[in-house]
Amino acid sequence: MSGFLASVVFVLASNVLHQTSEDYFLAKALGKNPLKINENLFSANIGNQINEAQLGSCDISQIKAKSYLSLLVNQQGESKIIFEKNTEQKLPIASVTKLLSAVVAEEFYFGDKIKISSQAVNQLETTGELRAGEWLDKKELLKIMLIESSNDAAFALSEQFTESGFVGLMNLKAKDLGMKNSIFFNASGLDPEDVKMQENKINLSTANNLALLLQNILLNVPEILEITSQKTLPLYLENGAFHHTLQSTNQLLGENPYIIGGKTGLTERALGCLVLVLKTNKQNEYIINVLLGSLNRFSEMEILNTCSLKKTLELIK
Repeated sequence: MSGFLASVVFVLASNVLHQTSEDYFLAKALGKNPLKINENLFSANIGNQINEAQLGSCDISQIKAKSYLSLLVNQQGESKIIFEKNTEQKLPIASVTKLLSAVVAEEFYFGDKIKISSQAVNQLETTGELRAGEWLDKKELLKIMLIESSNDAAFALSEQFTESGFVGLMNLKAKDLGMKNSIFFNASGLDPEDVKMQENKINLSTANNLALLLQNILLNVPEILEITSQKTLPLYLENGAFHHTLQSTNQLLGENPYIIGGKTGLTERALGCLVLVLKTNKQNEYIINVLLGSLNRFSEMEILNTCSLKKTLELIK
């Protein structure tokens, strides 16, 4: 048994996860399965090919964020750095955390309906429109968490394992992905209530580590990326009942036709964070852009997007 799987088994057992023995052996088998490639995602062609004249000019020096990375990747897992700044600096990542939470929930939660607790709906911020006592399935909660960045939904998913058990799985999964400079204390990315007293309890990562996470999502669990591509989404429950219309926190969706998904983050300590995946002119080739510690995350990401798209045109000429 690999070290990662052995650690997972320990966390599962010690936190009394709500799974049957059949679920347990399915969790073990995850480490042996091949990559799940979404052929539609990788073979999709952008309606409008990238046109350098339409992109306009760009000046990468205008980006004042603490850290950024632009990485060209393909379906085979190969990568090439386009732009970088302080990519190994450990920084708070706020709600970008929820991408890893989604990966863990997809891989290790096999239950059916999830009952929303009063503790979940009492999390800071009010997005998600969850009500204590209602029942939702995992897919519904993932959509609420990833599109609206709902802290309530993130907590509801995590408490199915016990919160500490879920966070343990997050850290194990991060280690398994090679995210050696990352540490997680909660599933939402919220700063501690008393930040000054709990400075060492903030979720931290690096631009390089987050690029690894996005590359894994792109190759292994593209359904997560597809959820984040939705600017608005009417949410209907399994029984057909309308819940509410989800509104994405990502202001760049719909503004740039090359964006196929990503995640926002914003807290007092993290400042503005944003990660995106963009399609290029070349089939099965993508750009992963990561921006951390920004006072103007959307405008600075627009610069990074433009510069990286222009650079890829130069690389394939």
